[in-house]
Amino acid sequence: MGWQSRIHWASAAAAIMALLGAGANAAAATQAFAGSVPTPSQSVSADFFPIGVFSQPTSSFAKWQSRGVNTVVAWEAEGGNYNIDQWSAAARAAGLYMIRQPSANLAADNVDSHLLAFLQPDEPEINQNSPASLQATYAALKSAAPSKPVWLNLSGGWVAGWQGNLNKSTYQPYLAAADWVSADIYPVTGWNNPGMINIVGKTVARLTDYSGGKPAFAFIETSNQQLPWVPNERGVSSAEFRGEVWDSIINGAKGIVYFPQQISGFNFDGTPSEVQSEMTKQDGVISKLARVLNSERNPSGTSITASNAAIEGSWRIVNGIRYYIVLNDSANSASGTLTLTNSNDASLHILDDSGTAIPLTNGQFSVNLNPFEYHIYTSDPTGQNLDVSLFSQPTFTPAAVPEPMMFCWVPMLLVLMRRPSRQV
Repeated sequence: MGWQSRIHWASAAAAIMALLGAGANAAAATQAFAGSVPTPSQSVSADFFPIGVFSQPTSSFAKWQSRGVNTVVAWEAEGGNYNIDQWSAAARAAGLYMIRQPSANLAADNVDSHLLAFLQPDEPEINQNSPASLQATYAALKSAAPSKPVWLNLSGGWVAGWQGNLNKSTYQPYLAAADWVSADIYPVTGWNNPGMINIVGKTVARLTDYSGGKPAFAFIETSNQQLPWVPNERGVSSAEFRGEVWDSIINGAKGIVYFPQQISGFNFDGTPSEVQSEMTKQDGVISKLARVLNSERNPSGTSITASNAAIEGSWRIVNGIRYYIVLNDSANSASGTLTLTNSNDASLHILDDSGTAIPLTNGQFSVNLNPFEYHIYTSDPTGQNLDVSLFSQPTFTPAAVPEPMMFCWVPMLLVLMRRPSRQV
């Protein structure tokens, strides 16, 4: 993700350094603000689930809103044509929320109701940004703008263990310098590994564990990034895209951010039309279910398990109503038996089929899911207040899958930062 954030982040460097010189203390700030930082839903409302897009020009804001995006992530200067204040003003005027680099006026940032969080320098473990420097920045930001969470994005390949040899103890000092966390990994276009769509959710779960439960976000690929080190490259299909989105949510993501860039032959938005359509549909579902998705993941009182390892699920309980989210996280059809515990329900009601009642036998029922198909079940027979047309999931048509590549150890950033024609 980090092809331009180091350049843009420098706009606030002078203000940060001044605060550090005034004596902001990283350890004290970390201790003082621990546990007092709002979650994404607390920053806006329980009915707000962040759906973001990374580093987009102001001219595209209306387009992204039409697809269901509600948050723009990372200031985009467009070659120096827009400073951070101009870009932020455009986001506010469009009614979009922001997660971006700090501005030079941290006092104004602190009271900006459209600013959800600050970005730390990107992918610090591969960009020579030490935990100590990040913690010092965190302290300075908290001193000047205590109401704003601080977001840290890490290198997904490293967090997932596909690159390097870092572990939980290595990452915890980095994560101490953040309130919200993420790690960008793109299994199809970045790794030529479409059989590992679920690495997106696994990375979310790992970050949640490593950070001690801080809100974790997922980056979702939407384009063929045309990375020069990936042979026979292709972009994510609409079904794979859907799978990544719901895999991340099932594993506890508190927000998602789309990465739509095409790198070779640069394009801010290389999202093909079929993925655009799927994005709009799934964003509609997520927005309508925001209150459910923002609630505690897998609370005590019930559970759901599947007999088929390709089927994963999680659950939420809101106002006594149970919701079960089930996904076939594979490119093949999957059948199995789902088992609920501590359920006195005679049936569940499937939100994506006009509220059809699914009878339970000893807390069990059978499913047959198409590739990357998901269902959401509820215990409330009167709760069918969603537009069921949103849930229509077209049949999966597999793309031609090239032979798996050997994992490439060249970090994405090194190539992305070499784009001499775009210093943005």
